[in-house]
Amino acid sequence: MVSWGKIRLRHPFQFSGPNLSIGPLLGWLPIFSDLCFDIENLQKGEKNIIRWTQVKEKTGSLRARFRVMPLLEEREWQNLRNAAFELCERALNESMTTCEICSAPVEPGLEPTGHMVLCRQHSMARQRDGAAFDEMVRGLVQAEVHKLRQAEFLGDELSDTPIRPPPHDKRYS
Repeated sequence: MVSWGKIRLRHPFQFSGPNLSIGPLLGWLPIFSDLCFDIENLQKGEKNIIRWTQVKEKTGSLRARFRVMPLLEEREWQNLRNAAFELCERALNESMTTCEICSAPVEPGLEPTGHMVLCRQHSMARQRDGAAFDEMVRGLVQAEVHKLRQAEFLGDELSDTPIRPPPHDKRYS
């Protein structure tokens, strides 16, 4: 199971920059975990070069911004930056077809609902329950933000408690 703690333990330098801005990812945490692994592999023998500066949801997709440390010659630095940017774009595209609540695939042709990318079950629940569904999602986001704050993500190590909502409860299935 993916958690913020596991991601940070596997890729500590990627989260060591000052002014790191983290937003709740709910169902996209597995995508971001894969992105961190791909970034680690991209660096090859050169460790500790890429740091995250911002990870968030924006207009229905995962946005991950980074900084490449100036430890390489200009051409290598530019190549690494471009390759990392492509990986971030791939994660952004994957997030647009992944339910942001439960990580389930979104069926082709299913339109995003109010800047939310939802699987069929969550989309139907939102249409059926409207404001009650939105309130449930707000609660999930607030719970994740609370866990991030409790974990002092920018300071001490995170606990290994996974941050994820239940995939589908009885009310929303």
